[in-house]
Amino acid sequence: MKVVNSLILAFCVLTNGTQSIAESPFIEIHGHRGARAVLPENTIPALQYAIEVGVDVLEFDLAVTKDDHLVLSHNPHIDGHICVDKNGNKVPEKGELIRDLTLVQVQSYDCGALQNPRFKNQSTKTGTKIPSLDEVFEMLTTYPSELAKTVMFNIETKIYPESPEFTVGPTQFAKLLYASLQKHNVVDRTVVQSFDFRTLIAIRLLDRKIKIAALLKDSRPSFTAVAKGLNPNYISPNANLLTNENISIAHFYGVKVVPWTVNEKDDWDRLIMMGVDGIITDDPQPLVQYMESLQLR
Repeated sequence: MKVVNSLILAFCVLTNGTQSIAESPFIEIHGHRGARAVLPENTIPALQYAIEVGVDVLEFDLAVTKDDHLVLSHNPHIDGHICVDKNGNKVPEKGELIRDLTLVQVQSYDCGALQNPRFKNQSTKTGTKIPSLDEVFEMLTTYPSELAKTVMFNIETKIYPESPEFTVGPTQFAKLLYASLQKHNVVDRTVVQSFDFRTLIAIRLLDRKIKIAALLKDSRPSFTAVAKGLNPNYISPNANLLTNENISIAHFYGVKVVPWTVNEKDDWDRLIMMGVDGIITDDPQPLVQYMESLQLR
């Protein structure tokens, strides 16, 4: 019955689905923070796992240290839920501000020793540090996988208009990121995403061809306003915001739709039928396998 249902779904998508899916059935799979349901988030082990299971895009977040190094972190502070200090001691839930620490100080924390309480099946990796963006790109040049040479990047600039002390301003953030992308020759493989559109505008001013993604957490601004006003390559909304209408609006303006963060098969089916262009998920392996079963990759 499972095989039959999969075949029916694939047939519906390919014959009765939206025009964009009919023309291009491939759906991008983005590993959220690497693969945070499986391994410590925003770490090199999580990124390597995502590559091994066949992810299309590595999704991760950036903060900026006191000495202007870009490092992978979802939070502006050292996160006490997932990090301990160099002696293995617990740190406050909201630890030191990354912007107040040098790269050496940031990397003194072990952010692989604690299991994320949200993911009971996550494996720990004691001794795992917060990597710099340069270290991620350097790792990929020597990693023994052909996919490492072609995998795309979906990189979020974590910036806070209401708390500017948490990081650098949007122009400086964009310059630091673009310099790293150029240094490692991955500009063409990168999408820059943000809830704060100032960073997206700033990086487009540096290179009008660079791909950008507008992150949306609620219904304002509208898909029409974002597509027309920002002209992004992607709109990346909370999956609960999606309707057939706003997906059609995005596609009308030539914008891809890649929702976050979707981990259940029933939700994958719904989104596939609606015509999304990609899915961000906490463990890419089951989604890769499911898409392969539907012949959608």
